[in-house]
Amino acid sequence: MQNGEDPLTVSLYQMDIDRTTFLLRSYLRTRLQKIEKFMFHIQKTADLWARLSKQEQKFARRSIEDMKQHFEQSVLSKLPERYNSHSKQSVISEEDDMVAEPKLDSFVICRTRKLPHILRDELQLDETSPSPQEGSIVHLTCLNDTIDLVECPPMSKPKGRPKKIRPKGGIELITQFEGSLVQRSREQIQLMEETVEELMQNGEDPLTVSLYQMDIDRTTFLLRSYLRTRLQKIEKFMFHIQKTADLWARLSKQEQKFARRSIEDMKQHFEQSVLSKLPERYNSHSKQSVISEEDDMVAEPKLDSFVICRTRKFLGALPVDDSGEENPLDMYAGDIYALRYKSIKPLIESGQLDLV
Repeated sequence: MQNGEDPLTVSLYQMDIDRTTFLLRSYLRTRLQKIEKFMFHIQKTADLWARLSKQEQKFARRSIEDMKQHFEQSVLSKLPERYNSHSKQSVISEEDDMVAEPKLDSFVICRTRKLPHILRDELQLDETSPSPQEGSIVHLTCLNDTIDLVECPPMSKPKGRPKKIRPKGGIELITQFEGSLVQRSREQIQLMEETVEELMQNGEDPLTVSLYQMDIDRTTFLLRSYLRTRLQKIEKFMFHIQKTADLWARLSKQEQKFARRSIEDMKQHFEQSVLSKLPERYNSHSKQSVISEEDDMVAEPKLDSFVICRTRKFLGALPVDDSGEENPLDMYAGDIYALRYKSIKPLIESGQLDLV
């Protein structure tokens, strides 16, 4: 620019800089999201822990401490001692059944990089899977350096075993915190725990005691799953939630404190790992560059995704298509539909529809 170069040439260079910066930051952000989602599993698995950089390990430890502190303050301290573990459903659990792990047996879409002189047993393909061809898309249960994961659907119907299609949990919109429900659940768990102790002291039938205990375990599991799911949503969209007053108001005070702490940790990690090493115009955690008019680096829920829902009662003929055409849909109690989330958002928030 100082040498008076052609503006078009300068613009092309600038576009290349923007693209490279975007890819770099997206790569780092994706890694952090995976760390946040599976941080307990990663910490206890030596091979996965070794894959992190020193800064990512520091970020993971800090996130784990924050998560443990939040769970301790919000629910574990108010439960009986046998349920005060963040990783196990109760003290009788042999495994860490409350730790989220990647589902490695899920099907993925991938494309081969080379012509396979690759042995079938090396790839560990299903018996019904076709022989891979260069550029073809096949279902694999094992991946190596000859394969790229892709997000596009198959270009033709694959032979062999058909892939089961099921809805993805793409909608991660945070709902209003049910404080009174959580409090009543805690009180009910405490009351049932006292009842079980009393029955055991009175020599009650072991089967009856076992049924009570199973109900306690089920209620505790649901309560902790509810709180854990909310924290995962907060971690995934914390910047978007913080800047949206309506979403921020849906969090409890403890969740707001957790979100602020997570945002500070994320900003600090980005500043130390990459932003401080980039030109000044790219040192924003929310914008791709200073010329961006919107926060284009802030993840937001995709409200126009399709979801599976079930009606609780007869709703009559409702317009569920936002295309501008009159296409009312008769919605009967108990029926299941696949609809765009944003078109039924008011019905879900009012409790007339349930996501399944």
